[in-house]
Amino acid sequence: MSGPLLSRRRLVWLLASALGSTLAWRRGVADPSDRGIGGTGFSLRPADEDSDRGIGGTGVIGTIRKFGSIIVNDLRISYPADVAVRIDGRPAAPADLKIGQVVRVTAFSGAKGALSTRAIDVASEAVGPVEAITPAGLVVLGQTVSTEALKDGRTWKIGDHVAVSGLRRPDGAIVASLIEPAPGDLYKTAGPVRRGADGVTRIGRLALSGVAGAAEGQRLIVEGHPEGQGLAVTKSSGDIALFPASVKKLSIEAYVEPSATGLRLGSGQAASGHFTPALPAGRPVHAVITGLREGESGFKALNLRAGAQHYRAQRADGAQSPPGAAASPAAGQTPGTDLPYGNLPPPAGYYGQPGPDSPPPGPGLPGGFSPGRSGNGGFGGFGGRR
Repeated sequence: MSGPLLSRRRLVWLLASALGSTLAWRRGVADPSDRGIGGTGFSLRPADEDSDRGIGGTGVIGTIRKFGSIIVNDLRISYPADVAVRIDGRPAAPADLKIGQVVRVTAFSGAKGALSTRAIDVASEAVGPVEAITPAGLVVLGQTVSTEALKDGRTWKIGDHVAVSGLRRPDGAIVASLIEPAPGDLYKTAGPVRRGADGVTRIGRLALSGVAGAAEGQRLIVEGHPEGQGLAVTKSSGDIALFPASVKKLSIEAYVEPSATGLRLGSGQAASGHFTPALPAGRPVHAVITGLREGESGFKALNLRAGAQHYRAQRADGAQSPPGAAASPAAGQTPGTDLPYGNLPPPAGYYGQPGPDSPPPGPGLPGGFSPGRSGNGGFGGFGGRR
């Protein structure tokens, strides 16, 4: 009797093991291979989707630097194969993501600190016709575009309808990180709203109609249709206002310079906070700023990283704020998911120096921003797979 009994026990054990493996596979991740450009292929587990520990996610605005997930502001952000992608408000696919695009992402921290997102919004700084060609770049929909950081060799002609990804300097020029063809019916730009002596509201040189006077001095994303030499605005919003109300923590890439009230961002976003050591005066720096949301359009900057230099906001009494997201790790400490370092390992070039695959420094845009292939997590320019 012992022989058949042992066989039945073994059969029950084998069936239970097989069932457990099947359930574990169903709860786990899908094929982790890289599907297409930048896609991780991972399926988010239910425990990861809502495990941001009550923070509500981190709002991230910055340039895609590398793939294998997406790496933005030195944060590695994974996404599922069916992630919702929109490019300038229109549905797209993960395969449409490109290095150099500026994205807006709500990143959630999972149980083990890994960041993930369910949606990626690509936000061009200007979409419209090429109106002029200059020695330093282009004029697109009334916006001055510097192409000095681009190395793709592509040329454009007047009348081409293009989308410009990039960051604005405080002088209003967009430092392009990618220029690509765009739908001919889309007219859009984003930047600080100014009112000239003639009473006309503008972003860059583009005259706007349909924008409330209260928007003066703020950064707006506007979309509309041509009207004479300007744009009749049909949609407008601020970048930060597009994040869910639950998002309190922000990581924003921008050109910045000190101002009397805190920071002046070339993008036009308002940021409070004075830093120590003091930011260099007289020239903008290319930086990642982390802080907390304040109202619909502003944020309180707590930490700032520009290349290898780290700055920390002062308290009201003039002392440094407690160590925060951008503080340098202690000796032997590996950066975690606290911004701006994210959950990347710390290879060479991680703190803003050129990585091992980076070319010699380029012509030196503000803040030490050099065109070329991307370093391994640093600010070494644009590169990687296209």
